[in-house]
Formats: sequence, structure tokens, C-alpha cells
Amino acid sequence: MNNDPVPVVQKRRSNIALVVSLCFNLIFIGVIAVGVVRAQLPRPMMAMQSQGPYAPRALMRFAPAEADKIQHILDVHREKIIALRAESFKARRESLDTFASADFNSPAFAQALDRVRTADAALEAEEVNVLAESVATLTPAERRDIAERVRTHRAPWWVRLMRQMH
Repeated sequence: MNNDPVPVVQKRRSNIALVVSLCFNLIFIGVIAVGVVRAQLPRPMMAMQSQGPYAPRALMRFAPAEADKIQHILDVHREKIIALRAESFKARRESLDTFASADFNSPAFAQALDRVRTADAALEAEEVNVLAESVATLTPAERRDIAERVRTHRAPWWVRLMRQMH
């Protein structure tokens, strides 16, 4: 049996490889954890906070002088939006239950889909009301400035690439 000690250089290389591997694993676990946490966070006003030039949150960035007014509008409508979003989710869940039931009934499923459509329409109508109220707070100059920024904005190269892939 050979009892020669492992050379120091080889031992150091394996230690560096282990440390690098551990770092990559920690980063990977962190990315997964962030994704799981973000997926679980409540998003009661997701549609209004979504990206887009006319979303109230975007208007707050484009016109910081009106941000307090727009935030007040969001606060006033928050509870109703939360309730309507919950109703929309409930209607979707019920339609899935109807679809998945052992004794599938086509008319009952059609009614469930109508409830989904009604709930979604109510949510969209409230979001449009919030949008209209938010835009009404802007001055003509602010609206002109936002429109110009939207017209001249160009998405980053990686966003354009992703859009082309779809």
C-alpha cells in the first residue's frame, strides 16, 4: 500500500473546486427560494401594477408631482380590487371544479365560464376606472411628456429578442 501524502497543489485545487461548487449551489438555491417566495406573495393589485405606460404605477414614475394623488386613488380602490380579484379567482376555481367533476355537465360548465367572464369584466371595469382617475390627475403637459416618452422608448435588446421568440 502506498502511504505517500497527497501533494499540496492537488489538495488546494480540489478545495478551490469545492468552494466554487458550493458558491454556485448557494446561488442556485437562492434563486429558487426567491422565485418560490415571489410566487407566494399576494398580488391584490397585480394588473394595475403591471408594466405598461399607462399603468398607475408607471404614471407615478413619469409624473412624480402627481404621485401622491395617484397613490390616493389606488388606496381608495384597493379593497374593491382585492375583492373583485378574489371573486375572479373563485369563479375560475369553480369552473375548474365543474370541469374536473366525475359527472361533467356541459350546461353547468358553460354557466361556470359565464361567471368567470362576469367576474373578469367587473375586475377590468374597476381597473379601467382607476386608470381613468389616475390619468385625469395629469396636466396636459404631463400627458404630452408621457406620450412622447412612450413613443420614443425602445425596449432593451434582450426584451426584443424574447418578444421575437414568441
